[in-house]
Amino acid sequence: GEKQRWESQVNELTRGLAALPANALLAAGFITYLGGLSEDVRSTMMQTWTAICNVSTRDFTFRHFMSSESELLQWKGEGLPSDDLSMQNGLIITNSVQCPFIVDPNTQATEWMKTHLSDKTLDVIV
Repeated sequence: GEKQRWESQVNELTRGLAALPANALLAAGFITYLGGLSEDVRSTMMQTWTAICNVSTRDFTFRHFMSSESELLQWKGEGLPSDDLSMQNGLIITNSVQCPFIVDPNTQATEWMKTHLSDKTLDVIV
């Protein structure tokens, strides 16, 4: 009963802690190098990188490593589309040190950024 649940949770936390350095490396690489690439290229590169780092793609997804479900739901409520590419782009924008260059013909990302970053100075060049 309860003891098994606790042991299972301890084992899960232990595995997560052991995987943390590789997962952080993958997330840093994603933010640094994959932001300007298409969804297909991102997927291919992540498959390559996870194989090199000996991390299962079932155990690591950029979206779940870098955010919580409540954060993603908040973004959806602010107008960001809920597809994986939009959420990845939102995570790159909010976690990148560099100023993002965004090509946004539908203005969805621009509108989300205006809402999400309303308390910060934001320059939108059209």
